[in-house]
Amino acid sequence: MVDKGDFLSPMYFDEHRFQKPILFYWLIILFYKIFGVNWVGVRMVSVVFSALTVSLTWYLARKMFNNKVALLSSGILMTTVMFFRHAKNAVPDGALNFFIVLSLTCVYQYYQALLVKEKEANFSFEFKRMSGIFFISCALGFMIKGFAALIVPIITLIIFTLCMKKPHMLKEFNFLKGTFIILAIVLPWFLYMIFRHGNSYIEYMLVDETKNRLLSTDSGNLVLTQINNFLKHGLFYLKTILSYFAPWSVFGLMAIPFSMLRLNKEGENRGPLVFLLIWIFVVFIFFSFMNFKINHYMLVLTTPFAILTAYLFLHENKNSTLIERIFNGFRKYLPIIIYVFGSAAFSFLALFLVGTHTGWGLIFLFTTIFVIFMMVKSQKRLTSPLILAIFLIVIFSQSSMMGKAKVTSHASLQGFADTINRYSLAESIIAVGSRDIHEKEFQVYFDDHQIIKVEGYNDQVTKEKLIDLFSGGNSVYCLITKNDFDKYIANDIGDQLIVLQEDYMFRKRMYIDKDFFKALVKLDQKTVYGYLLEKVILIRKKENA
Repeated sequence: MVDKGDFLSPMYFDEHRFQKPILFYWLIILFYKIFGVNWVGVRMVSVVFSALTVSLTWYLARKMFNNKVALLSSGILMTTVMFFRHAKNAVPDGALNFFIVLSLTCVYQYYQALLVKEKEANFSFEFKRMSGIFFISCALGFMIKGFAALIVPIITLIIFTLCMKKPHMLKEFNFLKGTFIILAIVLPWFLYMIFRHGNSYIEYMLVDETKNRLLSTDSGNLVLTQINNFLKHGLFYLKTILSYFAPWSVFGLMAIPFSMLRLNKEGENRGPLVFLLIWIFVVFIFFSFMNFKINHYMLVLTTPFAILTAYLFLHENKNSTLIERIFNGFRKYLPIIIYVFGSAAFSFLALFLVGTHTGWGLIFLFTTIFVIFMMVKSQKRLTSPLILAIFLIVIFSQSSMMGKAKVTSHASLQGFADTINRYSLAESIIAVGSRDIHEKEFQVYFDDHQIIKVEGYNDQVTKEKLIDLFSGGNSVYCLITKNDFDKYIANDIGDQLIVLQEDYMFRKRMYIDKDFFKALVKLDQKTVYGYLLEKVILIRKKENA
């Protein structure tokens, strides 16, 4: 788009791309102007909007509760795996999440101002400001990634006002004016796309992006199909929360029923809990009903999840009954247990996969013991979860160490990509020949070549595709695991190929037996390394072969 000076129609590998609206592309181009055309510029969009989301989460939690809940909410959000992952990836979800959080922050701010207005006067300016930002935020979110930016905030607003018995709040929001604001922001670009691309764009947006995403295309009873999809997708998203919101997922899932039980006891102060619970249920139910299921849809839950989890930790609870003592022990000691296991895992990576000197391991051990002592002895409810959050921030920041340990594939893939870029031609074919190597992860290192995945529905088809790949010429590069190379093509065309480079990557599937644990006890780094890491090779056809 930058090279051609075409800033209005999204393009991907020189082809028009209708999947998403234009705003995210414009933001990338803006950061290109600031940082240059590189991966820093691309990823900075997500970094900036994720940082703004953390700030908004802190602000919203402070408005709802207090400074301690705000501080812990920010720490939990930053160390939720799904949020951290999208904060550094060049995808539009982080920006979408920000605009949804901003719009819903406006709703709650509006609600608080309404409560004050019922006691005082002259809050019309506050209402106009919050409602205006709400509709602008919804529109900008729509221009990032479509209807979710409208549906989630508006449905949450409607249900919240009805639950709090304040339907006049909807009237004061002035939806007629809001509709004009949204149309003024959204409509011009869509009209341009329709004018430029005609029926192909209209059909794609109405059928592929709207109807097929919302409704099942399977034959049969539509209602039963949607109910079945809802149950399957709901289970899928529950598993997503358990894994991608770890290690906070167990606390967050407990915070939901805990908050529901607190509603009656909070009385007139139940507004924050009602708002957060509605936000969570609207997101979960809406995406469960959709025809598509993608785990990153749950990113929109991270802010209410973090605030409710912080509320669970910091809410003052009596210690008089057995249940209360069990609950208080759970929220104090489970973070300590997680910290112990996390420290053990970090030590394992440092000693066995990175090869850190044993002396550093002893220093880390004594530090861990001291921190555990602090967590156990402290009488403050904030101490254990906050230390866990700080520990996770430190772990997440060790990307270079994770690369050395091969836990992340970045360093290895970057090395393979550098080799290909050194030798390849414009007409070269670059492929990934193993299921356990993701072609999209490899794609980020190439600007002029599109990576293809060579894989069949069974071993024989995969073998045939790999052999066919190298039948076309010498300028073919394939990244493949050593095991797959030996399994599929070594015996047939192995003598025609040359290994340009080899490295190790963390196994996606591994087999652990008793010899692994024996190696652990003996501190046998080489054996442990072999269990966890897999050799990956970059191959090319020999010249004149």
